[in-house]
Amino acid sequence: MHKIGEGNYNKVFRLQMDDGAVAIARIPHPNAGPPRYTTASEVATMEFARSIIKVPVPRVLSCCATAKNPVGSEYIIMEEAKGTQLTQRWGDLTLSENKSIIEDIVGMEQKLLSISLNLLGSIYFADDRFPGCEAAGVVGEVPTATRDELTRRLVIGPTAQREFWGKERSQMSLDRGPWKTTGEYVEAVAHREIAWIDLHDGNLYVHDGKVSSVIDWQCAWVRPLILQARTPRLIDYSGETMLRLPNNYKELSKDEKEQVSDQVSRSLQLYLYQERTAQRNPLLNKAVRQPHGKMMSRLLSFAEDSWDDDILPLRECLIQLERNWQDLDSGGTCPYHFTADEIRQHYTDGDGFNETRDFWDMLEGKVDSSGWTAHDNFDNAVEYFSRLRKAGLDSLVGEERNIFETQTRWVLEHTARTT
Repeated sequence: MHKIGEGNYNKVFRLQMDDGAVAIARIPHPNAGPPRYTTASEVATMEFARSIIKVPVPRVLSCCATAKNPVGSEYIIMEEAKGTQLTQRWGDLTLSENKSIIEDIVGMEQKLLSISLNLLGSIYFADDRFPGCEAAGVVGEVPTATRDELTRRLVIGPTAQREFWGKERSQMSLDRGPWKTTGEYVEAVAHREIAWIDLHDGNLYVHDGKVSSVIDWQCAWVRPLILQARTPRLIDYSGETMLRLPNNYKELSKDEKEQVSDQVSRSLQLYLYQERTAQRNPLLNKAVRQPHGKMMSRLLSFAEDSWDDDILPLRECLIQLERNWQDLDSGGTCPYHFTADEIRQHYTDGDGFNETRDFWDMLEGKVDSSGWTAHDNFDNAVEYFSRLRKAGLDSLVGEERNIFETQTRWVLEHTARTT
């Protein structure tokens, strides 16, 4: 047995038996989500995806949703994902290979949209008998055998979404679902604070040019499409669209050629995804292209995060919502109003926030704002922050330097461990 990965929420081990058989064991960290609910829901959701809608998901071999066992922790033991993690291949694939994988991604999204359930919340096995669960009803035309299997084996219950359980919220009496309507869910978010699988290259595996497995279903749950519809991070691109190389491409420098080639590649990937989504998933295409849809989705997301994160992104969304209220065809007037002084103060407050975001954008690919970095990149990340610390101490003076020295002292501890 050896550890092959550790992220924000799980440790992952590869187990090789005496007969050569291999399995993967995942042990959640304490911050992964609510005890019992997180593991139980993940296993049930994986089974729903694998058996009901036929998405390629590793089969769960064994699991335990309680820490009262010889391991001393909840765990999931599953088959090893077949193929190679897409994050290791995506940048080296040809356009034809990109197209094949994008086709598979669109197909998986089509399967995810093929069954509409009557409730919003997390999926559990009916035999687990979690309190607050209700039968999983199917909305729309679905084969009788599929409908019967789903309603017999699965239920919808309280969400295992971390934001409903973190810190003091775990002890609070909150409405965690299941909910019958989008309105009920949004209202629960609002009262609490005064998920769709996230497809990215880290949870997709490929084999022979096709998507062979999808992993990381932790905290995936049934939620409104309009609030979660988005282009997969793997494909999303917000830069200037360029679908062919410019006429002067041969005259460009090596660095300029690499930049332009990347721009064309990402533009074509997004174009292919949008084209196939419009053809195969018209409902998803409509949701993604909904006027101001991204703003509405972000509004809810920022409201969910306002307990722990800065209020500025939420306030910015509210300001934009007021400005675009008439375009939303909501009727009446916006229920709140920001004065000119409040808006000026907001943008003054935002100066420091923007500097912070620019800093983390600069570190993209090295370390994220939670402090997480890939295992293989850890030493490089520590070295990078060591250089940043030295540059800061060389350029700052007085109290500002003292504060910076205290805030970055952790770098010395990590440097000592790696030397």
